[in-house]
Amino acid sequence: MTTTIEQTILQLESKLCNATLHNDVETTDSLLANNWQNINANGTITTKQQSLAIMPKFQFRAITDEDVEVRVYPGAAVVTGKSTRQLVRSGDQVTTTTVLFTRVYAQLDGRWQVVSSQATPILQQN
Repeated sequence: MTTTIEQTILQLESKLCNATLHNDVETTDSLLANNWQNINANGTITTKQQSLAIMPKFQFRAITDEDVEVRVYPGAAVVTGKSTRQLVRSGDQVTTTTVLFTRVYAQLDGRWQVVSSQATPILQQN
C-alpha cells in the first residue's frame, strides 16, 4: 500500500514540476492546499494566493530534482530532495539556483495536496 501512495506522490511531484515549468496556474492551484505556504530560500514566506499571482512572471528554462525521497505517514507524506532550477532573468540572463527542499502532502477531501513547502539554498563552499 505504501508503494502505491509513494507512486501517487511522485506523480504529483512530476505534475507540479511540469506546471511550474509552464506557468500552469490552474494545475498549480489544484495541487496546493488553500492554506499552503512556502518558506523561501531567502527566509520569506509566500502564500498560495501570492504564488499564483506571481507565477506568470517567471520563466524557467529547466528544473532538475535529484535524491527525491518520499516518506509516508497516516494521511500525510513528506518529500525531500535537491532541486536545481534555471530561471531566465531580464535580458535573457539565466541564473541557476540549487536548493534542498521539503514538501508536505496531506490527504484532504479524499485527495493529496501540498500543504507546506520549504527550500534551503546550497551555498558553494571554497
